Amino acid sequence: MTAGAITYGMEASTYRAMEDLSYSESKLLERSPAHLRWWRDNVEARRASSASQAFGTMVHTALLEPATFDQRYWIGPEVSKNSNQWKAFVASCTASGVLPSTAEDREAAFTCAKNVRAHPVVGPLLASGNPEVSCFWADPATGVKCKARLDWVHVTSVATAILLDLKTTEDASREAFKRSVVRYGYARQADWYEKGYALASGLAVSPMLFVVVESAPPYLCVAYTLDRWFMAQAAKTNHALRSLYAHCVEFDEWPGYDTSVTDLEAPRYALDEELRELQREEEYAS
Repeated sequence: MTAGAITYGMEASTYRAMEDLSYSESKLLERSPAHLRWWRDNVEARRASSASQAFGTMVHTALLEPATFDQRYWIGPEVSKNSNQWKAFVASCTASGVLPSTAEDREAAFTCAKNVRAHPVVGPLLASGNPEVSCFWADPATGVKCKARLDWVHVTSVATAILLDLKTTEDASREAFKRSVVRYGYARQADWYEKGYALASGLAVSPMLFVVVESAPPYLCVAYTLDRWFMAQAAKTNHALRSLYAHCVEFDEWPGYDTSVTDLEAPRYALDEELRELQREEEYAS
């Protein structure tokens, strides 16, 4: 795929097969190049997902592609998921290329979708636009071919793109989601998507909008953008990772962790008050 391409309606499997570097792959690279190399060499490993990820995908379908929901998901019998009857149902789903669900989860997913559409800012943006937008570009600084798959793109009347990314979470409150941004690298995702879409489309891009909906009743929805400090750090980290990837590809070297033996430094939160103070004093003295 050449740089600077925007594609609508691309199958997810086709997108995943492209060898351009994605944000999710860069998270593996951040852990170590060896993790990314293993991931790419073991396609079967990509199919595993946690229960929370599975529900998030279900909400994604209910919100952005509701007409396809009943083609992608079959509703199973109301029995224990440990029962042979449920296991047989899951096996039949797998054989037919669909995903298993319960009536309860289906209802919850569509309630989440309803609440997202009712959000006064998000709802109008979802009234027009495109889901699952795939874009491909070459990073100007490193030449690395990159890709992104955007949940939703809304283009305004003044040719500015607003990118929406849907997140499901147990706690969508401001402080809780801030911790999620740090823990899961969402600022890096925003930087990757904003700059990538701008390069691929030639359009101006507004700060990416994180649409966050809770996965438990009452399934509340909130929207966030990230401040310039989040984004400044994300830009630095993304550049460093693309540079590392370019080196790995050029020399076909995919190292793992440092092989030397080093001390782990105790973080202050792991110490009691007395030891924290002693640690501070030692740092100031050095």
